[in-house]
Amino acid sequence: MTAQEKFDLAYKYLTGDGVAVDVAKAAGLFEEAAEAGIAGALYYLAMIIQGFDPQGAIELYEKYLDKRPDDSDALFALGALYCDWKKPQQWNPEKGQRFLERFEIIKDKNGGVKKLPFYTCMELGEIYANSGLVRVRENYGKHDIKYIRKAKEYLEEAVAKGKENPNVPPELLSLLEEQLSNQISRIEAHDAIVQGFNELQHGLNKIIR
Repeated sequence: MTAQEKFDLAYKYLTGDGVAVDVAKAAGLFEEAAEAGIAGALYYLAMIIQGFDPQGAIELYEKYLDKRPDDSDALFALGALYCDWKKPQQWNPEKGQRFLERFEIIKDKNGGVKKLPFYTCMELGEIYANSGLVRVRENYGKHDIKYIRKAKEYLEEAVAKGKENPNVPPELLSLLEEQLSNQISRIEAHDAIVQGFNELQHGLNKIIR
């Protein structure tokens, strides 16, 4: 088989297109196709192994992005892996945010958040909500609030899409609504502090003048 034929057969095993799903066979064929220079095989192999070998998946996604730097799916997947604070061995939010920023640029060119699927909105909402909680906070007002506002945007869209999708469990939708409410409260608290500070500064400036 040629490298392309191996890739095509691997995809069939992964998706069950005309054959029984066999992820192990798919992974083996994708690996052979990748070694023969098929760039897309790197992406699918990374997708297969990221659940049990996240560091290996990171390396594969990065190799794939060297070849296809504007693939939004890979940028999102890699950013999400680096931002997974539940796995400290790979957690690197600064690096993750750089990949997500590239993803955001492409997303905006392709129609914005409303064009994204439910689970992508949900995962991005969670990533941005927690980046504001766990990263080292310097200049909180200007730095973290940006991510909290992004979390609100993605969670709003996830909730809207979840309400329209009968396959989304009610428990999950309820959790997303709670997370959205938390982000709104955080934004309101931040904005109230900023407004109070600005009013105080304005009052002091009047006294000084």
